[in-house]
Amino acid sequence: MSDKHPTNADHDHPKLTPLAKRFLWADSPEAVERLILGLKVLCVVLVVLDLFVHRHQYAPGESLPGYYAVVGFVAFALIVLGASQLRKLILRSEDYYAPHSVDAEEYPEEGTHKVSWNNVTDQDDAK
Repeated sequence: MSDKHPTNADHDHPKLTPLAKRFLWADSPEAVERLILGLKVLCVVLVVLDLFVHRHQYAPGESLPGYYAVVGFVAFALIVLGASQLRKLILRSEDYYAPHSVDAEEYPEEGTHKVSWNNVTDQDDAK
């Protein structure tokens, strides 16, 4: 997220799509704080409701308060740990494709014009 607050100038920016302009409010720290507070309140409400709602039990332990929260957390943790192990299994070195990759080619200095990314974006903004 950026450190600046969205302004009217941002709403009038020509490169922003109409859909993007609708979500500029989410780029402020206050909006993030409100979102986190709303999620905390929702969690508290759901925990309180879990104490009073009667559910039909299909699996052992399903009638315990917080059962779905614990099962969800354990499932998520297993997915994350499994992904880290899978990464170790399929990880390749940075030069795995190097002999045949396009970016490994040597380009001659003669006949090429190098342009830095900053110059390209500054020229686009000036238009």
